[in-house]
Amino acid sequence: MLNSDQLAATRAVLDRNALVKQPHDVCISGLQFAVLPNVLSPQFFASTGFLANAVSYRAEDAFLEIGPGMGAISVLAALRGAKKVVAIDINPDAVTNTRINASLHGVSNIVDCREGDIFEPLHDSEKFDTIFWNIPFVYIDEAYEYQSLLEKAVFDPGYRLTERFIRQAADWLVPNGRLLVGFGDFGDIERLSNYARSSSLQMTKVASVKAKEVNEVEFILFELTPSPISITLQEG
Repeated sequence: MLNSDQLAATRAVLDRNALVKQPHDVCISGLQFAVLPNVLSPQFFASTGFLANAVSYRAEDAFLEIGPGMGAISVLAALRGAKKVVAIDINPDAVTNTRINASLHGVSNIVDCREGDIFEPLHDSEKFDTIFWNIPFVYIDEAYEYQSLLEKAVFDPGYRLTERFIRQAADWLVPNGRLLVGFGDFGDIERLSNYARSSSLQMTKVASVKAKEVNEVEFILFELTPSPISITLQEG
């Protein structure tokens, strides 16, 4: 669970990110990506670089990313063979940024970036083999009001977004599809686990890494899969 020191550290990193008023380039998985102002930058937030390498991309996937930010993971999914990538972000600058990077790497025909709130921009018939979200895992009081679009990429008041994502994700997965979640050790992992359990999902840690932003943190990639159903046979 987040403590006051970590909250202050997160705000300090956000403030540094917000001071950047010009586009800049970053290197993710050996490739160059553009980052626009008002979009979370891997220059300040280390989770993108880790998750870009931790996600196991699969050829011929229909891949959905919620909250792509500057779009590196959606672009990498396309470059690694996904047949369709949909990226959804509530920040219009992130939508533009993802489109720029998809064009830069020649995958605009595969990456479809849409503006909206979690699953709302999807069509009823759409299903995906993989759904991924680097959740804004910093828990903050449910009455908190966002001060900027950047904060929406980091803070989740009352974990309302996290709960909705976990409860609705299965509706958009094909049978035997996979749900991948990026998280951090200063998020409320117990609450996340409870949401998963109530949706009959079990969490498995796929990968993790220690990183230094202001404090040392651990970033984690979880896979959520249907829990085994125990069946009791009656004699007679």
